[in-house]
Amino acid sequence: MSEIVENTSKDTENNVGSWFRKGVELFQEGKYEEAVEYFDRVLTVNPRHSPSLTNKGAALRKLGRYEEAIALFDKALEIDPDNVAALNNKGATLDSLGRYDEGFECYEKALEIDPYNVDTWVNKGVTHAGCGRWKEAVECFDKAIEINPRCILAWENKGAVLFDQGRYLEALVCFEELLRLGDKRAAEMIQRVKNRMEG
Repeated sequence: MSEIVENTSKDTENNVGSWFRKGVELFQEGKYEEAVEYFDRVLTVNPRHSPSLTNKGAALRKLGRYEEAIALFDKALEIDPDNVAALNNKGATLDSLGRYDEGFECYEKALEIDPYNVDTWVNKGVTHAGCGRWKEAVECFDKAIEINPRCILAWENKGAVLFDQGRYLEALVCFEELLRLGDKRAAEMIQRVKNRMEG
């Protein structure tokens, strides 16, 4: 006699958690199409799972499917208006479309919810830099560094902005900090600054 086990709600919860974690893992590995498939599995069971909506949107953004991504971030924000990750990702996606003012609105809302969110400060700084607002960009990166002195993206972006402005000594300090933090690309950046200073 065969015995079958029905899929209980506990089994479904376990699957949802496993699928979500697998989607995150695939996203971190840069396997965005596959990550989308796992987030879709979660959303089939729970269409209001805000983290999966957000992460699927982030994966679609990486795939250049910006409008689809924005729709998912909006849906996640309908469910959870305080979803800082959705606001950050929506802002970055809008930036990719050249809709900088809308991107800034997302970052401002995110900072109202969590003024200590390093990702928001870095994203806002990147957007300022993209608009040629160098002073504001550096201020955002400095705020991110103040919150988390080990934030590689903040040091890297601050160094790049300073380098582009011809502020080589200040850029060098940023890249040396990156090297101290273990960033493998820092040595190349340091050499680039030194070459520019010598040339």
